[in-house]
Amino acid sequence: MTTGKTYFISGANRGIGFELAKHYLEANPDNIVLATARFPASATALNELAVKNSNLHILKLDVSDEASIASIDSQLKDITDGVDVFVSNAGIFSESRGTVLSTPAEKWDKHLKVNTVGPILLFQALYPYLTKRVTKKVVFISSVAGSVASFNPAFPTDSYGLSKTGLNFIAKAAGAELASEGFIVIAVHPGVVSTERGTKTFDEIKADTNDEVAAFLDSLMITPEESASFLSKLIDELNEEKNGSFLNYDGKTLPY
Repeated sequence: MTTGKTYFISGANRGIGFELAKHYLEANPDNIVLATARFPASATALNELAVKNSNLHILKLDVSDEASIASIDSQLKDITDGVDVFVSNAGIFSESRGTVLSTPAEKWDKHLKVNTVGPILLFQALYPYLTKRVTKKVVFISSVAGSVASFNPAFPTDSYGLSKTGLNFIAKAAGAELASEGFIVIAVHPGVVSTERGTKTFDEIKADTNDEVAAFLDSLMITPEESASFLSKLIDELNEEKNGSFLNYDGKTLPY
């Protein structure tokens, strides 16, 4: 009897998503990992991992494209009939620094489309697969920047923050809607992670502040490997009491 689970991880070609894929493959040889990338052919590290792991399947997905999301069903049907855990990791932090008055329409639209609407549509596409399994865990990778209660005017990232606030709402709403079906849906802040884009953004923020604040910001940084390690433990330990929660990567509850 197999003890493995099937994990669907969007945005798994690098950073947190890649490290999560790697972790689950190493954690149990019976695990199946469905890892998405916008451009699978150029996802070098992911392809190298797939060569060594027959249980890793790379899927083509652009969460900003409805047709691409719709194609997931045709890509999945010959691989698996069910998904235990869906980690919605794909997202952007694209030139998101800005104030309400300075941020143009296209920047609001882009962040909402990729970080909020895309995950919703992908969840809709994966719902039939999630219902086939008992686990039914859905994890939206969000950000403390989306916490209204923790709003910090010193670091204006309004378009990104809005998109993550919306994503947090969806986690709360979906958790309530699907609790009777046994789903556990959460939003999670993965930490201040030293991904390529995360480091670049933090460097920009530090350049606008003093040495003391810059040093404090550096102290918050964790690596993608560390984030994935925390997140995998959190996901494994999720239960119905956590349904609808907004959690920090270490499991502590965050305010919406």
